[in-house]
Order: sequence, then structure tokens, then C-alpha cells
Amino acid sequence: MDKRDLLLKEALKLINKYSITAYDISQGTGISAVGIQKIINGESKRPLERTLESITSYIKQKHSLESLETNDEEDIDIKNKPHDEQMAILHNEIIELKNENNKLSDKIDDTIALIELYLSPIAMKMEINIDPDLKKKILDHLN
Repeated sequence: MDKRDLLLKEALKLINKYSITAYDISQGTGISAVGIQKIINGESKRPLERTLESITSYIKQKHSLESLETNDEEDIDIKNKPHDEQMAILHNEIIELKNENNKLSDKIDDTIALIELYLSPIAMKMEINIDPDLKKKILDHLN
């Protein structure tokens, strides 16, 4: 079972548990009610992960949940698996963490660039020189 399937299962579980309508989720997430209803009805077999993450995040936030306990067979302790399988699981988790780290690094770089861009008028007013190449790089990055 991949991440998308787990997210779908969790989203449907939360929707059923709290009897939330597609309209309610749509109002809270900005996702179309029709699209959400297709997910609920099973017409949308493989919705996007970010859609499912938005749905579950909204429901958890709305109902002040920090996490949902699951009793899935997939949640078997890694220690009970064969060594090769343990290594594969850990390797995949490391790759996922590296990817997440890269995404966060990119977000940090974008945030720093925006801060520098927005602070540049203040720096000019205070007669602080800003490297023109840096400013051009920031503007190019944003466009």
C-alpha cells in the first residue's frame, strides 16, 4: 500500500467518522465539492496526494485531532520483518526524508529571497548597499 492509498484510506475514515460533507470540505479547503464527492463515492480511484493531504489536514484541524490511530496490518513493527525488508524500508524512508529536506531547503531559499527583496527599499533608505547581482538573481528567481 503506497502513501496515496494510505492517505485515501485515512481521508475516507475521517469523513465517515465525522460525517463531513463534500461541501463542508470544499468550503474549508477550496477543493471542488464535485471532486471531493467523487473521492468519497470511489469514482476517483487515485486522487492526488496533495488533495488528500489537504482534506485530512482540514478535517483534523476542524476536529482538533493531532493524529488518527490506525490498526492496519501495514503498521507491523519493523523489527518483525526480515533484515532485507527492514533495510528496504529504511532506505525508502531516508530517500523520502532527503526529498522533503530538499523541498524545505528550496522553500527557505525562496523565503530568504523574498525577505531580501522586501527589505531592499528599507536598505536603500538607510543607505545600505545591496549587491545588484543578488537583487537581479532574486527578481529573476521570482519571475
